[in-house]
Formats: sequence, structure tokens, C-alpha cells
Amino acid sequence: MTCQVICHEGGKTIQLRSDYPGTLLLHWGVQGGNRNQNQKGWWLPSEHAWPENTCKYKKRALQTPWKKNGDELALDIQLHGEDMGDALVFVLKDPQKNKWYDNRSNNFRIALVGEDLQEFQETGGNVEAPQEATYDVPEDLAGVWAYLMWTNAGSPERSFEEANLEYQNAVEELQQLLAKGYSVEELYAASRGDKTIPGTSITSQEMRGTETPPSPSPREEEIPTELVGIQAYILWENAGKPDGADFTDAATAELSQKLRSGMTLQEVERSLNEPASPEPEPPTEERQEGLPTPASAEEERASPDSAEESTKLEAGVPSQKPTSEPQVAPPPPSLASTQNLDMRELIRKPNRAPKSLVPESAKKKSPLEPYVAEAAANPACQWRRLFNLGDKASLFVAAFVQEDGSTRVDMVSDCNVDLVAHWGVSRDKRRMWELPPLTMAPPGTTTVNDIAMETDFVPTKGKYEIGGKLVPTQTCSFTLPAKHDIAGLIWVLRSEDKTRWWKDGDSNFRAPVPGGVLDISSVSDDAMVQVIADAENSGAWTLMHRYNRVSDLLDDVMSGQYGKDWEDPVAKLFVWLRFSSTRQLTWQRNYNTQPRILSAAQERLTQKIVEAYERSTGEAKEWARQMLACVGRGGEGQKVRDDILRIMHKHRIPELKGTWMEEWHQKLHNNTTPDDVAICEAYIAFLEENGDNATYWRVLSDMGVSRERLESFERPIRCEPQDFPEKRAELISDFREYLSVLKAVHSAADLTHSVSAAGNMLSEELKGLLGYVLANRESPDVHHLLEASVNARTVVHTMMEGHRDLMYLDLALEGLVRSLAERGAGDQRYSSQLLGPLLQNLCLSVANNEEFVYCLMSWKGLPDSVFTDYPSQEDALKAMAVVDRLRRALANLSEVVSQRVQPAAESLGRAFGVEEWNIQLFAEETIRGGSAFAVSLVLTQIETMLRNAAKLSAWQVISPSHVLGVVEVVPNLQTVQEKVYEIPTILVSEDVTGEEEVPEGVVGVVTPSAPDVLSHVAVRARNMKVFLATCYERSPIDQLSSLQGEGISIQSTASGEVTYHKASMDNVMAGKSGSNSVSNGDFGALEVPSWCGEYTLMMDEFAPGKVGAKSKNLASLRGKLPEEINLPPSVTLPFGTFETILDHPDNKVVKGDLELLLEKVRHAPIETLAACRSTAVRVSIPGELKSALASTMKKAGLQWPGNRERWEEAFAALKKVWASKYNDRAYFSMKKVGLKISDLRMAVLVQRVVPAKYAFVVHTRNPSTGNDEEIYAEIVCGLGETLVGNYPGRPLAFVARKDDLHQILIESYPSKSLGIFCPESLIFRSDSNGEDLDGYAGAGLYDSVTMDRTIENQVDYSAEPLVTDEKFMYDLCFRIASVGKAIEDALGTAQDIEGVVESNGEITVVQTRPQV
Repeated sequence: MTCQVICHEGGKTIQLRSDYPGTLLLHWGVQGGNRNQNQKGWWLPSEHAWPENTCKYKKRALQTPWKKNGDELALDIQLHGEDMGDALVFVLKDPQKNKWYDNRSNNFRIALVGEDLQEFQETGGNVEAPQEATYDVPEDLAGVWAYLMWTNAGSPERSFEEANLEYQNAVEELQQLLAKGYSVEELYAASRGDKTIPGTSITSQEMRGTETPPSPSPREEEIPTELVGIQAYILWENAGKPDGADFTDAATAELSQKLRSGMTLQEVERSLNEPASPEPEPPTEERQEGLPTPASAEEERASPDSAEESTKLEAGVPSQKPTSEPQVAPPPPSLASTQNLDMRELIRKPNRAPKSLVPESAKKKSPLEPYVAEAAANPACQWRRLFNLGDKASLFVAAFVQEDGSTRVDMVSDCNVDLVAHWGVSRDKRRMWELPPLTMAPPGTTTVNDIAMETDFVPTKGKYEIGGKLVPTQTCSFTLPAKHDIAGLIWVLRSEDKTRWWKDGDSNFRAPVPGGVLDISSVSDDAMVQVIADAENSGAWTLMHRYNRVSDLLDDVMSGQYGKDWEDPVAKLFVWLRFSSTRQLTWQRNYNTQPRILSAAQERLTQKIVEAYERSTGEAKEWARQMLACVGRGGEGQKVRDDILRIMHKHRIPELKGTWMEEWHQKLHNNTTPDDVAICEAYIAFLEENGDNATYWRVLSDMGVSRERLESFERPIRCEPQDFPEKRAELISDFREYLSVLKAVHSAADLTHSVSAAGNMLSEELKGLLGYVLANRESPDVHHLLEASVNARTVVHTMMEGHRDLMYLDLALEGLVRSLAERGAGDQRYSSQLLGPLLQNLCLSVANNEEFVYCLMSWKGLPDSVFTDYPSQEDALKAMAVVDRLRRALANLSEVVSQRVQPAAESLGRAFGVEEWNIQLFAEETIRGGSAFAVSLVLTQIETMLRNAAKLSAWQVISPSHVLGVVEVVPNLQTVQEKVYEIPTILVSEDVTGEEEVPEGVVGVVTPSAPDVLSHVAVRARNMKVFLATCYERSPIDQLSSLQGEGISIQSTASGEVTYHKASMDNVMAGKSGSNSVSNGDFGALEVPSWCGEYTLMMDEFAPGKVGAKSKNLASLRGKLPEEINLPPSVTLPFGTFETILDHPDNKVVKGDLELLLEKVRHAPIETLAACRSTAVRVSIPGELKSALASTMKKAGLQWPGNRERWEEAFAALKKVWASKYNDRAYFSMKKVGLKISDLRMAVLVQRVVPAKYAFVVHTRNPSTGNDEEIYAEIVCGLGETLVGNYPGRPLAFVARKDDLHQILIESYPSKSLGIFCPESLIFRSDSNGEDLDGYAGAGLYDSVTMDRTIENQVDYSAEPLVTDEKFMYDLCFRIASVGKAIEDALGTAQDIEGVVESNGEITVVQTRPQV
């Protein structure tokens, strides 16, 4: 490297040149000069002196890249005027190799003035080749070393500049020791007092002398990352757990030393995993006090760097991880406990009831239950509540509006102590005690003082009987006139002898009074909401009161007072605490709480939440965990008061009224709240920015605290913050320590504190992983950090029940994962790699997580190409199936959360007076703050990439057509299926299930839903030439919705895209004649077949007029199919059987009821049809039908039910099929084409249920394109109901050419969540005369019912050969396509075929019909 200094008027130019074979970064500053004569370190010139692409590094140095100039690197720096110094000081870095270079353990120094400059110029400006710095000093070691140097010198008073110089001297001494051969581990040992190195500044005078020879050079041996992580965690613990510190290098050095000492890797691993014996305490307390104070992640991000770090950088020693160029984290250590984890072990199902504190057998009914029941049934009762008095006693209070308009408030108790009500009234919402009017005082009432009266309870017989005797009660009643100004009653109870008093927890009892100034309609009927609202409206109220009340209510929940199911009451308590933690509720009103009292309340509540989590199951478990996130862990509350005084006294800050420090001190003394964390953060930032008020207010605002909020405290903070320039450094240090105290009390899920608190419960392996997370959490390598965080959380989650600190650690890790997702979501290149860890994290967070676990397993099992930028088309299709399933699961979760918490948020929020916009956003913000939102963020990016790779359009055209119509937006198709549109209409419907009927007059339907291409609505749309398409992107849906009321033309293109444009109303109406407007009579009347005189028919008796198309088609296939295609043994109950048995005397009433109902069906179809179905299943089965069915089934080879109970189950299924002739969809579909429901006759095909592993539907003409040369088929796991019914998700869909059935094109991989399974038994299939008319798609309108209840199981596609075994899949597709072609060849026309595949691979065709 060469350097030339060129002098010119007003300044100098420094020209640097090097033949270094790589890239270089100059890490530099200026030293000395007029501007900074007294500053010993370097300083930064103004920006106009910075070369191109220079950036500031931690406000302490500049970093400038060298430029390529031919074969060399070049850099010019021009300094003028005030920017001139005595010298340019720098070190070098190779950013690609991540290596630093200095001048033999010193900075490079280029003199710019005086004799030094002359000497430098005389040497020709040649600079020796830089020496690679192989002895960087860990920051924590330098800090402790500097402190020990100071204490060894007698702890003299020193200035800030002197402290900086001492730090620089420590660094230089450590570098010299490293250069001599001492290892970092030996230097750490010396700093702990475990090793003596004579001659150093930290060695006492009498020990200075001959130095101990340094350790021999380490042998080269690769150290596993897992061991480095564990050792780094141990060093982090030993150093006081400083936030964000990276101990990777120190850990590597210490492990290297162990290997140099002769230990093997196995011995090193064993030593790390075995519990170490306790180390002796440091010899002096002063050394402990001098160690750095740990800081949280929030502090690190929100505040400038510490003074110590500033000194180090100014001295020219580069930090190991500069923020302007963050280091990429190494791969995380793996956990043996997660490496081979079967993800199925993460599945949690609500398979047990919560563990109530009181067993059901021990629960006794309250003697007050009759009173509660009477009040609940009485419409005059406007308010009621049951209070728990303890000792198995209760108080029930109810307010009634009587016929004359007056109000009566009744109190009744089963307490075995004579009670006296000490009571008053309130006239507004503040609920302040006032003296009641004499007119409402019961007889015998006495006035106690100017705000209260006392009334004795009167003994009564009671209404609850035990052992033939009534349990005595005692009552008290108050009456108010029709017109009054009372808002409510306030009271406490005492015993008659004044030895006992009762309150409602920490508050007075209260009851709102109807007819007064309070709107009683705003009071909820929900018992818990009432309790919470009453408590929250107390006159004196703080966080302490709120936390204690929640603890009481959790006790009530666990004792069963709010029912067996805990989900709803625990969710309400979460809503309450979340409103509190987000500052929607007051944290102090008319009451002062000492910090230690608040801390005790937090301790009690958090332990109670942990107990509830341990005892609960399912959804309640998750709400309990979320409650914990809303409450600080408590910590040492007394230190909040003590330490602020200690700081003030230490720095001689007077307790002077009218100053900022005293105002904050008074607030802390009387009522510390989570706001104090924000205030402390803001004050530290204020000091670090040299007393900048704007910084103080900015940090407060960022943390949600406004000037108005500060001034609203009962001990308000009105003053601007105080600056103490001469004490800033020490105040910053002290307040950082104080911030840790505040966070320990108020912050729920701070990661550093959580790891520290849980440390003694963590394995060494887990400590290593957490050490990696803590050291690298600011790394840009989000993927590895995310993976490590989720793996750590997986282990913590499995062991946290009953352990509060582990639950807080779980929450802290979840929060880190969420923030990492937000950081990583912007980089689309790595989205597919992030989804797996994020999905695993979601599995840990969700109560009922089975669906998410199966999505996770499927995602992890995808081909490697999916996790690159270029997945193959088929691999992308497989991935899209997982994405589709995951999207549905996220939507379902969102709906579950919303339905659970939003009603509670509305009831409680309005009772609290929360702003309406906050109430309406409650559920949404809860979801966005959870783990699901992180998955959704990444999923959105992945979906676009995969859709392009799979060559999927944003559109799926289900029924192609070109139509013109007026746009109408509807929430779902079902609600408008009865409607008749007078002009051609194109519906934009948010929801289409597939079971609906296309409304008359509708020519097109566009939806973001994905109805199956073989669903009823799809078949009907194709049959009627109605355009039907799904759009997977939101933008086109929104664009079409914005055209509400306007005419458009819409059509599909040959490439599968959809185009649309505006159309005039004249053109829309011109196309009306071709629209979906079928007139009555187009199909004429149904031919009504007569009963053939037989209750049952064998297959060879199936004939037109006796049975439907299903039975006939099966019979016609006999002898025409290859041997490998099975037909199930079948019998049929012919047309007219239902009508015949209705004429039986036993069914006279049923027949009459049905006739009356059918007369009303036109006026109220939905309600009437439901009544028809309920009536039809009441029909009695005559004995002769049972005998005929048993005989025919035996002949056909069907196993008939073996006993009476089984026969009842069979006939129940049969009746449901008959009743399905009154299905809503069937009625509207028939009505639309002019067919009468009274003409419908229902034959019933009885078959053996084949225990299906798979079910399939085959259309031998491609229904999407109409291509006769293509077979289209769909396959699902289990029975075919998931194909023809309303079960969301896609099947395995494929197209095969008839001229080469091996030529198979997969159109979609399966994503249906559920498979339907049934044991081998009987199935009763509808076979009506209205299902297979020419041109009328009647399939699926009626029901097929199994005798045995079907079971719905979630499908695990990660273990499903249909997805994982390509050869198996293509072979099965070929065999099913072959079935379709064989049946079409046998019957001569295109067919719609249903069949099943058994576990042994046998294929059975259960029905076929002509394809419509």
C-alpha cells in the first residue's frame, strides 16, 4: 500500500493505492487538529469531505470502499478547513473474506501536519503490507479488563474522556497478550481471577514478575457448530447475559484451548453437557458491580450505542459486527430433540375436558338456584347477578320493573350468618357513594352517615329442598318510584355482630337500576361480562385491582362457576387484559398502589394463568397463554421505588418540586405502570443525544405515550426532561440498569430476561441454541435465525406446562419469530425457505393444530426444487396443493378467533367506553399480532411464484361461455338462488359452495371461491351455458365489484384467461333471449311411474318404469366389463314404495301432515321443506317390506342387518333417502324447469359399502372443454362424498387421452382436508325419476345415506402414496381412466361414473349415468 499526501490551498488530498488482490474497505477517521484538540480518539469530518459511497459506522467511524483502478485499488480523500486534522487514522477490511487488517496491532496513521508529515514524505509514502489481525479482542472482555484496571489502580475519580482512554489501554494490553500467544480463554480466565498473568495492569503489584509461558499453538481441528453454540451460551451467562453480545469467537477459542490440552471432541461435548460444579464467587463485590448490565433487544434497537463501544471505535478498533455491514450468521446448531421429531407429535386435539378444581361429583347445587331460575324466566327482570361470598355462600341480586313502572331490587342470600346491608346510591357513572332518599329505605333502616344507610336482611324459608326440608335464606328489597335519578345501588355486607365484612373482590357490590339515568339496556346478560364491567367502573381502580380481579375470576372459571367449557370465559378474560395492555383502559384512578403491591398482584395473576393453562385443553389453553402475554412477570417491585431514589441520591439530583425527575419519581413512587418503561427508554435516548428534547418525545411517541398521557397521570409529568451534561455517561449506565428493573416488572416477553429467568430449566443443548439466537438476532440471515428460534421454541413448548418462566420464554421466542417474518417477508427469494419454520411456529401457537401440522408435513415433503427460484411445473403444482390447503386453514382460524373474541370485545369495549374503531378492529388486530399473520405474509409471495411456475392462470374457467349482463355483487350464491333476475345478470359472489342452484336470469358467476368442476353448480352452469369462473387473485374481483350496476361483456379465451369490458345496456338486453331464463314447461311434466307391486327388486328385475337410471345402468353393465372391474351386489326399492307405505294405516297421520305441508311450500319453501323432511322420516316401515328386503338381500349376496337395533339403523338411512325428495336445492331446481315435486318418485338402490381407500368420479367427455377425445377424472381419499358434497379443496385431477390412456396430464394435486370413511355395511342411494332427464342435471340433488355413521378424518398427504409415490399415482390414474373408457364403450355414450378403490387395489363401480 502506498500513500501520497498532496498539499494545496486550504487543505490536503490523501491518495491511497494498493495491489491487494481483492476488495477493501477503509474504516477511518481524523485525529487531532483545531476542531478536536482535546479528544484522544479519532473524529469524523463533515459529509462534504466523504468520498463517494462513504457511510457512517455506528456514528463512530466512516467506512469507504476502495475503487478498482486498472490492476490496483485506489482511494482519494480530500480534507479542507475545519475537517483538517493532525493525521488520518484507519484500519482495513476485506468485506468478502470478512477479515480486518491493521498495522501490527495498531491503527495505520498518516501524518498530515508538522514534522511527522515531513518524515512521512521523505520515506516516499510507502506503507508496509498490513498484518492480518488474528487477535481481535471481544468487547465484553475489554470492558471487564478496563474495569479491573481501574479498580486495581484504586478506583480513582475519572472523567468520561479518561474512561475512554482506559478502555483503549485495556484493548491495547489485551492485543499485546494475544500477540504473545495467550489464548482468549486464558484472558477470560484471568479476568475472572481463575488464572494469573504476571506483569499485566490487572495483576496486583506483589504478583508482577516472571510471566507464565503462553499456551502452545492450537492444533487445527474442525469444531462442530453445536458445541460452539453451547459454549457461547455458557460464556454469555458468565458475562452477565449482555444483550446482543456475540460469543462465537470466544467460544471457538475456548474450545480450541480444550482440544490443545489433549481433550477429544467427545470429552469436550461430555464436559459441556454435564452439569458443572458451582464456581466460587468473585473475591470482591466491586468486580461484580462493574460488569456490564444486560440490555434487552428493544433497548439495543431503540438507543444509540454505549459510551464504551464509542470509545472502542474511536480508538480505531473495529467492532466484530458493524451494523452498517451485518455479518451473516453461521448455520444454527441442531437440536437432537428436534432433528428426528415426527411432526405428528405436535398435534393437539381437545380430547379431554378441562381439569376443574372442583370435581363434578363434589359440586352441590346452590339453594339460590330457584331464585336465579325464576328471575331468568321473568321478562320483568332487567338485571341479575350471582355474587360469591365464600364459604359456600352466595348473594343473588335482581332488578325488576313492576307493572306500575316502579323498580324493585331484591337481594337474597344463603349465608349462615345474619347479614346487614351497608348501602348507598350513585347518581352517575362515577359510582360515588351518596345518601339514598328515605322513600326507598326498607322498614328498620338506619342512617349511618351522610352517604350510607344500613338495613338488616330478613330471614325467609327459602325455595330449595334438601332431605325434605327447605334451606333457609335471608332477603332484603329496595323499591324506587317510576321516575327517579338513581343510576345504581352500592353496598357492602357485614355480619350483625360487625365481626365480618364482605365485598365484591377488591370493590364494592354494585347493581345498575332500571328507569334512572343509566341505560340498563347497555348492561350485558352475560354473567362474566357483567362482573368485568362492574369491576372496571369502580371508583378507585388500578392495575393491581384489575389483576387481582382477573385472578379471582380465573379461580371461578376453574371451579366450574362459568360452566364446563372454559373457552368462552377465558377468552373474555383475555379480551379484558388485552384492552388493558394496549392502553384502552385506565391504569390508575383514585388510588395509589406501591410497586411491591403491584408486583405481588402480577405474581399472583401470572401463576394463576399458568395453572389455568396447565388444567385447560383446546382453545381455552391458547387463550390462557395469550393472557400471559398481556401481563408483566412482576419482578422485584420494591426496586422500582428504591432504585430511582438511589440514582437521584447518587447523582445528587434534588427531590425538587417542579422538575421532571421529581415528577417521574412521584409517579413511580405512587403508581408505576408499563408507561414507565417507555419513559425510561425515552430519557436514556434523550441523554445519549446530548439532551435533545425532540429525541425524548419521538421515543415516547414510538412507544405509544403522548404528552397528553403524561399530563393525565394522577401524578402528572408536565416538565421537559432534565439534562445533566457532566453526568450523562453515568446516568445512562444507571438508567439502563433501572430499565432492566422496570422491564422485569412490566414487560411480558422480553427475550433476554426470559432466557435469563428460565436458565436453570434449560438443557445445555438448548442453551447453545438460545445462545446462537441471542448472538445473531440482528443478522440479515433471517432463514437460519428463524430456524433456530423455532427449534428452540419447539423444545420449550413441550416442557413449559406448569412453568411460568418457560411460558414467558415461549412467548418471547414467538415474538422474535414474528418480527423475523416481517423482516424476511420482503425478500421473495427466500420465502419458500421461511414458510416451513413459520408454519412449525404456528403449529406451536394454535390450540387445535392438526390441519396445520399436516400442512407442515406436506410442505417439508415437497421436492427440493420448490425451495429454489425455479421449481418445475409439476413440483409447483404439488406445492400449490399445500398452499391451497394452508390458505383455507388460515381462513378458518381467522374465523374461529373472530367469532370467539369479537363479540366479547364489543360487549366489554362498549361497557368500558372504548372508542368504536378500536372495538371493531379488535379481532383483526389479535389475528395480525399472532403467528398466523406471519405465515400469511410469506404465503402471499410464495403463491405468486408457484402459480407462475405451475403455469396456472389467475382464473379457473369452470363453465366457458361468452355472456353479457349487468354486474351484481352478492355475499354468497345460496342467499339469491331463489331470486329471479329480470335482466341478464353477472353475479360476483364471495362464496360459492358448489351445491347451489344458478338463479334464473343469471348468465355468469365470478367468485374467489373454488367450487369443484364436478359440483352441482358447475354441471348446471355448463348445461345452461352460464359462464362460471374462479379467480384466485383479489384485484380482478375488486375491479368487477366496482362495476356494480353496469353492463359488461365477459368471456374465456383459448388459453384459459378471462377478458371483460364494459357493454351498453342495449347490447345486454339484446342478448336476453339467450340468457338463463327457462320458462315453465320446457321439460313438460315428469312421467309418474306406478308402484310395480313389489317392495324390492333383484338386479335382473331392474326395468324402465320400476327403477331409476342408477339401477338400470348398473344392470346393463353386467357381463360387459373386464374382470378387473367389479360391480357391487345390489337390490332396489322401486318407484312408488314410499307412497305405498304412506297409505298404510300406521302412516295416516304422517301422510296427512305431509299433504298439509305441501300446500304451503310455495309461500315459505325453506321452512316448509325442512318440516316435510322431518315428517317423512316419521313413516313406519311395514313388516312385509322388512321381510321382502331381507329375502332379496340374501339372494343378492348382501349381508342383512343381524338384529333389531341394526334394522332400525338401516331403516333410518332408508327414510332419510326418501325424505331427501324434499331437499331445498331439488325443489328450486325442479321449480325452475317447471317440474312438480309431487310428481317425483324415489327408488332406493341398496348396496354394500365398499371400504374405500379412494373414491373417483370419471367424465368420459372432458367437461371443461367438451373434448370427446379426453377423459377427465378426480380422485379423493375415502368415500366420494367429498367430491360431490360441499367439502372444500381440490382432488387429484387429471386428463387422459382415449387414444393413449398412458398420456396423463395432472391438473391438480389433492388439497381436500377431510376424507370420509365408513366400515363395511350398507348404503342406500337415491334413484329418482327426476335425476337423469335429457338436458337436465339432476345428479346430486338427492341424498345417499350409509347405514353406519361415516367418520371424517383429516388427511395426511405426506404419508399418502397418491402424492408421494409417483409410479403408484400414474398407475392408478391409468387404471381409472381405463374404467371410464370401458364403460363408455359398453354403453355407447359419454358417461358420468362413480367408483371406489379398496386397500387391495380392487376397483368397484358403484354407479354410472349418461354425462349431461
